[in-house]
Parts: sequence; structure tokens; C-alpha cells
Amino acid sequence: MIRGWIVDFYCDAARLVIEVDGDIHDLQRAEDERRTLALHLEGLKVLRVRNEEVLTEMADVVARVVEAIHHSKVGPDHGGREVAPGESTE
Repeated sequence: MIRGWIVDFYCDAARLVIEVDGDIHDLQRAEDERRTLALHLEGLKVLRVRNEEVLTEMADVVARVVEAIHHSKVGPDHGGREVAPGESTE
């Protein structure tokens, strides 16, 4: 749970939330957008994937997660800020 929000998966080292969305999310887009904004305001990146993608395109989902992790490098050595791709942390 992050600030009252239950998330599907969370990687603290990358400050990455992964949400696996089913059909119900088609009916609550405004709520999902509000939730994503609230998580962004906490300094988190949110990656949303569909249930169907997890079941039928797992390699693509994994590639998106890896890419999101590489573009979300945050940690004590980064001063708590995101580091842009190719940016030096030294």
C-alpha cells in the first residue's frame, strides 16, 4: 500500500508501480487517471499493462518493465531524483 493506494506490484529501487488492468478498468478510467496522478506526485512512475498482455505477450510486458526500470533510476546516490537516460550520476 502506498499512501492508501493498493498497487499490484511495486519496485522501490526503481520507484516503479506496475498495474495489471482487467476489464473493470475500462469503466473507471477517471479513477485510474486520478490514482496515477497521485502516485506521480509521490515521485513514482506507473506502468499499466492489460491482463491480456500478461497472458499472451509476456515477453513484451517484461521488455516494457525492463525499459521502465532503466528510465526510472532513483536511489540514494541520485539524490532522490530521476536520472534521464544517458545522464551521469557522478
